[in-house]
Amino acid sequence: MARSKANVVLPLRPPFPNTPGESAEPPAVWNPNLDLYQTETGALVVVAELAGLRRGDLKLSIEAGQLCIRGVRRVETGDRVRNCLVSEICHGRFAARIEIPAGYDARRARATYRNGLLRIEVPPTARPAPRLRADPELIQR
Repeated sequence: MARSKANVVLPLRPPFPNTPGESAEPPAVWNPNLDLYQTETGALVVVAELAGLRRGDLKLSIEAGQLCIRGVRRVETGDRVRNCLVSEICHGRFAARIEIPAGYDARRARATYRNGLLRIEVPPTARPAPRLRADPELIQR
């Protein structure tokens, strides 16, 4: 099926509540920094900056057409902190949701986690892939 090269808007969502049927866990307290781009072959790529996490601290899922990234960054100073002078590193639960637009096969998505960067690539379902654009008004943190 041929698809037109219409622009598709990709809204990012702020931290989200638990979805129905999911275990009750505290809501997210921070959002990871994300890069979102389209490759020359048309694949949708999401890169999340998640330094200091172990693979077991991450949970990836596709829910209602959205890529969901959840996890927790634990405080691991190894020291007894008496007086904190500066604390800029976010700890605790985090979450991000990215809309997967029509024309992409979320079931064939592949993820790698290396050097603190989570990279998820979602291939297009058909050629030509839809041309994507970001709408700054719809990108929320």
